[in-house]
Amino acid sequence: MLENNKKIFRGTPWHLSKSGQLDGFTYLMINFSFLCNYQCKKCFNLKNNKSNIQNVPITVDKIFALIQEAKAMNGQAVILAGEGEPSLYQDIKNIIEKIDASGMITIIYSNASILTEELINFYAAHNTSLVISFDSFSPELYLKLTGNNDESIFKQVLENIALARKIYQQYVKQENGHIIVRLAINTTVSSLNMDEVEKIKKFCGDDIFFICNPLAKLGNAVGNWRSLLRPDDYKTIESLVKQLSDTTGPLTLGGNGLCAYSSNGIGVSPAGDYMTCAYTAKTNGLLGNVFNKSLAESYAFKRQQEQNFYDTYGPCPCLVRSPYFDEYLKKLNRQVGC
Repeated sequence: MLENNKKIFRGTPWHLSKSGQLDGFTYLMINFSFLCNYQCKKCFNLKNNKSNIQNVPITVDKIFALIQEAKAMNGQAVILAGEGEPSLYQDIKNIIEKIDASGMITIIYSNASILTEELINFYAAHNTSLVISFDSFSPELYLKLTGNNDESIFKQVLENIALARKIYQQYVKQENGHIIVRLAINTTVSSLNMDEVEKIKKFCGDDIFFICNPLAKLGNAVGNWRSLLRPDDYKTIESLVKQLSDTTGPLTLGGNGLCAYSSNGIGVSPAGDYMTCAYTAKTNGLLGNVFNKSLAESYAFKRQQEQNFYDTYGPCPCLVRSPYFDEYLKKLNRQVGC
C-alpha cells in the first residue's frame, strides 16, 4: 500500500507499525445506543428504516472501565463508530477526554451534518482522528442515499467538511517520507455513485485520507439491495475499491490483508455484548458480554475463532463482507450451543 500512497491515517496499522502488521490487541470499538438524524439506505443498524431493539445500555462508568481494560491490554486506539451518529451522544466529550488521558487515539465516525467549529476543535485537540461518511457530490443522490428530505443538509455537510479540513490541516505531519493525516472521507460504493468515486478521491487531495468500500448486505442494505446494486457492477466496484481506496480496501486494512478492527480488535454493543465488528450485531450474544467476560478473555476467544475461519477460507479484507460470513456465524453458534 505505501509504495503507491504516501498518506497514512493516524491510528491505522500503517501508522502504528512500519510493516502495517499489528501484534495482538490494538482496537476497542464502542457502539452507543442508536441515535441518528439519517436513515441511510446502506445502514448496518437499521432494518426497513427502524433501529434494532437494544437492552438497557451500559453506563458511562462501564465504558470508562472498558477503556482502562483496553489500555491495560496495550490497546492503542478506541473507535467510536455509532451505532448511529456518535457526535449526538450526550457523553461523547467525557469519553474522548478519558481516551485521550489514557494515551490512546480516538477514531470517531460522523456524517458531518451536526459538526460545529467548537466540536471539531475539541476532537482535534484531544488526539481524535475523524472519519466522515460522504457518498455523493450530487445533492439529489446524497439526500436519496441518506434518507433525508432537508435540502439544506447537503450544503451544511459540505461546509462542515471544509471547516474540518481547515482545522485538521494544522495537524498534518511529515514522518519518514509519509504524510500523517487525521481526517478521512469514507465512501460506500454502489451502482448509484460508482461514477463519482474518482472525483471524491481527487477532492481529498494530500490532506484528507480516502477510503472506499463495497456495500455490505446487512441492515437496511438488505431491503434496498436491488435499488443500490446492479449484479453486473459488483466486480467493477471491487476493482474501483482496490484501485482508489488509499488502503486498497477498508480503513484499517493491514499488511496481512485483514481489517485490523476485526483481527486486532473487538467491538462492544450498546448493551455490552462483545462483537466481531462494530458494524454488525449478528455476533451479539456469541462472544460474551462485558458483565460475564473480561475484554481480554473475549478477545482471545474471538481471535481464535477468526483465525480458524481464515485458515479455512483464506484472508479477506472485511470479515462481515466475506461470502462465507454466515459460515463463521454458524460455527460461533455451535461453539456457544445456540
